[in-house]
Amino acid sequence: MKNIFNITLLGVSLIFLFTGCSHKGQYQHEMVNYNLQKNLSKVEDKTINIISSEAEMNKSIEKNAIGILKGKTLFINMEVGNINNNVLKEFSRQYFKEVTLNSKEKSFIEINSNVIDWTWEMGTMDDEITLNAIVKAIVKLNEKEVINKTYKLKDYKNQMVVNFFKFKVSDLPIETFHKGLLHLYETQVKKDLLDVITKN
Repeated sequence: MKNIFNITLLGVSLIFLFTGCSHKGQYQHEMVNYNLQKNLSKVEDKTINIISSEAEMNKSIEKNAIGILKGKTLFINMEVGNINNNVLKEFSRQYFKEVTLNSKEKSFIEINSNVIDWTWEMGTMDDEITLNAIVKAIVKLNEKEVINKTYKLKDYKNQMVVNFFKFKVSDLPIETFHKGLLHLYETQVKKDLLDVITKN
């Protein structure tokens, strides 16, 4: 069954090699919702405020694939600012009841996060998309800067689960981008946040 899937995927991908295509990568909650932890106890008396300028919120980075599609025209114009802020918001909501965006009120934690760059790769006969991303995060705790760091997501792989009735090759890197950012926040940023909260 897996071989049939891979051959089908390869065939669909090859169509794009010769036709050329560009897609817009927009935030889609369902692409990250499955990976969220929904039954955690939440902090109720403290607020996380996500800070994002208009330029950061509207930031897009267009990338062609590397690997099988390298040099061809399957471009994804990823709305990295909007997706990143929404994924960060959903990540934060797992642990804090109050999560705001650009609030003027005083908050316990203030996070400014910005995607610097990203790349994606599709293998020739593989059922995975590989993502790399660079994210800069500045965190203030009680208005004091405690984190100013560049995080790197390296070789994050997302297993493809495809509904062939709704299948679009462009959905694969877009979904991987959503899940990859959540993975970065869970495995790297959260560790640093817990560390500075404990020490302060």
